[in-house]
Amino acid sequence: MMAKLTPKKTIMEKILHKVKNDKRLYVIFFLILLVSVSCKSTKKLAVGEEFKIVLEGEGDGGFSWQFVENPEIVITDSFKIDKEKENGLSEYSKVFVLKSLKPGSYKLLFKKIRSFDPDLILEGHLKEITVNIKK
Repeated sequence: MMAKLTPKKTIMEKILHKVKNDKRLYVIFFLILLVSVSCKSTKKLAVGEEFKIVLEGEGDGGFSWQFVENPEIVITDSFKIDKEKENGLSEYSKVFVLKSLKPGSYKLLFKKIRSFDPDLILEGHLKEITVNIKK
């Protein structure tokens, strides 16, 4: 009867095997982190307390973010933030400063439209954000 010989793994093969396993752990960790960051989070706000909503992509292709009026939430201010990209071009975000008038849970709707074609709403140009207002 002959003994079955199995080749010993070299040190390099052991290191490569460990690196492959570590890569899997990094991928799993990254996916968990991504899911936890992208999940919706809610912050409880008090009546009359101002809060900000920042939407990226202001001005792209002539599109501008607009707040769909809500009788319980009012805009106190809005402005653009200019951020320079690596290529030297500017990227704008629109900041809405809002305030609640009554307690409750509200779905705020924002549309990214062109002033000359307000009925054209492309994919990704509608944002719904839920805010919870306490007494």
